[in-house]
Amino acid sequence: MGVFDFFKPAWQSEDEGKALRAIEKITSQEKLAEIIKSPECPDNNEFCELIIGKITDQSILVDIAKSVNNYSLRKIAADKCTDRSLVQEAYIEIARNSANAKEQVAAIQKLSSQTLQENQTLLADIAKKFIVNKTDNSLIKAVISKITGQSILEDLVMNSSVSDNQTDIIIKNITDQTMLENIARRAPGTYARTCAVKRLTGQTVLEDFARNADSDNHVKHAAMRAITDQSILAKIVRAEHADESLTEQMIKKISDKSLLAEIANDNNASKDARIMAAEKLKNHGLLQEIYADIVKTGGNGACAWRLSAFDKLNDILLLTEIAESNDEEIYTCIESIPIYESTDSNTVVGTEYTKWDFRDGARQKLDNPDIQPSFCHRWEE
Repeated sequence: MGVFDFFKPAWQSEDEGKALRAIEKITSQEKLAEIIKSPECPDNNEFCELIIGKITDQSILVDIAKSVNNYSLRKIAADKCTDRSLVQEAYIEIARNSANAKEQVAAIQKLSSQTLQENQTLLADIAKKFIVNKTDNSLIKAVISKITGQSILEDLVMNSSVSDNQTDIIIKNITDQTMLENIARRAPGTYARTCAVKRLTGQTVLEDFARNADSDNHVKHAAMRAITDQSILAKIVRAEHADESLTEQMIKKISDKSLLAEIANDNNASKDARIMAAEKLKNHGLLQEIYADIVKTGGNGACAWRLSAFDKLNDILLLTEIAESNDEEIYTCIESIPIYESTDSNTVVGTEYTKWDFRDGARQKLDNPDIQPSFCHRWEE
């Protein structure tokens, strides 16, 4: 023992038992606070917990919760407070100033709904710091999930490098339709715009996204899926250059027979849309007319499409009209296939042509409906 050890207070004794006994004798709240905040205070949880256990002064407990370096001690001090407003104040201080992300999140989890509401900007600042520092995603999500301020959430999506997973959480907390529309139109990432569109409920706004040729395809498709207004769905299906990739899905959502009939009878609508609408109406006669129209107007570049329609055509009057036509140009289609020098060669040595004459096929169907007609002619050049 050095000479200066005689001048040390008993609580600084290297003898742990003596130090603990010394603390047990101290009753002054201010003295206990001074000891636990002192640089000489031993880094010993049992010692420190004994001190905190003897403190009853609420303001001192809050001060300890805000200022000591050891988070577990700060938590013990905060939990011992009976004044809940002071407890909240202590946890806010930990959330704001702790250098440890886990401690910050643990403190945030202790905040009441009212305190969270009053400190939305602080939560946003913590979330942004976590994002910049690439903090563990679970911690970022924990903070974001506590943010309810609509403009703050919008700002996070629009101006932060949030991941898709984080974007999902943020946008799920946004209910303001104007903000969601703004995100859907202007957010820097496709994923954010798509998520925002899915949360929109205004049917005319969704129609605008669905029909806007400049929209990202993911956004357009999300808008189409979100539309429930049947008249808008029918309008989109019938539109020129309609996106056929979602035609079936949109027609499945239409139950209004008058709208389905409009689609089925609209010569400007896609053939696929017309067929699906007629099938849903169970209108066999209309389906036959559509098949005949495809056979007639499919064009040389759509032989497979025309053949498929012809295969389903069985109406006697329509077949007779085709069989008796003198217009070869309308009722024939020619398909060309390159002939290569060998199976592993890219050198083209000729072309094989296949010509279908639907008039001939119609005659065969009329003569014997039970036999698959053969009405193609092949040659090479």
